[in-house]
Amino acid sequence: PALAYLRAQGIKFRVLGLSATPGSKKESIQEVISNLGASRLEFRSDRDPDVAPYTHGKTIEVIEVQPTQELEHCRHHLICSIDALIAKLRHANAWLGYLNCTGATLARMQIVMIYEEK
Repeated sequence: PALAYLRAQGIKFRVLGLSATPGSKKESIQEVISNLGASRLEFRSDRDPDVAPYTHGKTIEVIEVQPTQELEHCRHHLICSIDALIAKLRHANAWLGYLNCTGATLARMQIVMIYEEK
């Protein structure tokens, strides 16, 4: 929102973004890059020679679990509630056009962006 405004005004600027945890998946990192409008990314992992001396060993074990029926029920109601709010905002022309999504696809970063625009 702020970056889009500056670009629309023709203002030249640079953005420097630092994150200790930009994401663990390629899609998450790409979302950060896209939101910043970055043209270049430097990435360091805990195995890089300039970072390794400052990190400690860690073990990561990913355990995927299937959501319970109760959790799926809650998720369904949450998505329906968000969809109802989105519909009201669209009807009032208060929903941003580039956020063409539903309650099921609305990303956390989009919620933050919407909140910051108010």
